[in-house]
Amino acid sequence: MKSDAENQFIRYLSTLLDTYSVLLIQSDASQALANRINSLGIKKYIPMPTQKPKNLDKPKVTEAALIAAGIALVLSAAVTIFIDRPRQKMAGDIVFVTYGSWSSAIFVGLIVGVVIGGITFPIAYWVASRYYQSKAKQEYSRQLALHQNRVDQDNVRVMREKELKDQLINEHKQLSDMYNQTLADFNHLRSFDLIYRKYIDDNSQYLRFNVAAISSFLEYFDSGRVNCLQGPHGAYNLYESELSQKRIIQGIDNINRNLTKIQYNQRMMYNIMVDTNRKIDKLNQSLSKVNESIMRLDTSVQIQTNLQNYHDMIRSIQQSHANRMLEYATGYPSTPII
Repeated sequence: MKSDAENQFIRYLSTLLDTYSVLLIQSDASQALANRINSLGIKKYIPMPTQKPKNLDKPKVTEAALIAAGIALVLSAAVTIFIDRPRQKMAGDIVFVTYGSWSSAIFVGLIVGVVIGGITFPIAYWVASRYYQSKAKQEYSRQLALHQNRVDQDNVRVMREKELKDQLINEHKQLSDMYNQTLADFNHLRSFDLIYRKYIDDNSQYLRFNVAAISSFLEYFDSGRVNCLQGPHGAYNLYESELSQKRIIQGIDNINRNLTKIQYNQRMMYNIMVDTNRKIDKLNQSLSKVNESIMRLDTSVQIQTNLQNYHDMIRSIQQSHANRMLEYATGYPSTPII
């Protein structure tokens, strides 16, 4: 059975780590919100559609040439067949059938084909040109209308974002005030001379806090592995032993990258970071819903609803921390456990 001093010390370590977790959440939320604010009210670059050139390109010339060649070929063949058609002649009572000259028929047919082709080509070219210019003009008008619609939608988005921006700036200010209050609570807890500074301070870590050591101490005391800090069977000695055996991962970034590795050797640290990351993810998802509402051009009511949900989540985290500090204030240890 743990002594009152041990229970108070466990309570102290738990409150210290809980406050650190809230600082991580608020810091991440503040940065995400600042990034969102900086992206609001900025017009998108929507390029104008490119108008098609008026001159015909090679496929259109080829099409006109094929039309002209087809007409010329048909007429040339018709002339050739007409010249070479069979003719009947009478010589007394005898009827003779004669045919025109093939060479003459072909020659005349070619001449007719060239003449007709020369006439039909510019006509075909002009028809194709007018047709494709009309199609290009229609497509350009459609693209212009689509472009204007996109510009109008973006203008609506920018207008709404500017209206929302002031609210988010105020939200960020309140969040910064909460962070500063939490940081003051954290520094107050750290100021108690209960733990040797080596195990609570670490200049290389976020907020100069040795979260790996403090979470390990909490696990040692809570599990009953130790009942004091100093001595051969104390928390300091056990921590140094596990550290030398490379069973302890230090540094918040290393811990986050190796969560699966610490879930057995640093169970308390694992639980703290999983809970912290879960709350950070929920806040980011809530802020993303606000962003999605803006991008979808939702109604102002829907945007405000999503913003209120985000606001409530932040307040809930802060209120939970305030309640924790209020409860702790009545029973923090005044003397170190040695």
